[in-house]
Amino acid sequence: MEIDKSYEERMVGLEKLQELVVENKDEVVTQKVDENKIALSEGTLIINGDQSFYRSYKNRTDIYNSLGKVILSLEKSITKNSHSGSINIKGQPIKWQLKNSILILKNNSGELVNPDGSIY
Repeated sequence: MEIDKSYEERMVGLEKLQELVVENKDEVVTQKVDENKIALSEGTLIINGDQSFYRSYKNRTDIYNSLGKVILSLEKSITKNSHSGSINIKGQPIKWQLKNSILILKNNSGELVNPDGSIY
């Protein structure tokens, strides 16, 4: 009996809520969403043998380690297709290339580097 009464009270509450929404539909506040904070794509990739996770936004891509910490940000939105570009890590120019979900980072000497800029 108590369960039935509780169910009935919830149904009455839901009906009242629906009525309020219909009555006040013109007063609903719309909030502008920052497009730079909406991930367009996400997935996994490999950097120097380590699996990483990425989130690609409108103008950048953040790459995370297995603990969820951002280890690298690329100033370009990437997808699973091939991409390349350059970034600065600790003041050093680094060239990057993404192909087949493998991200390769190289310094000006052509040496492989880690996301922190150290030689691999």
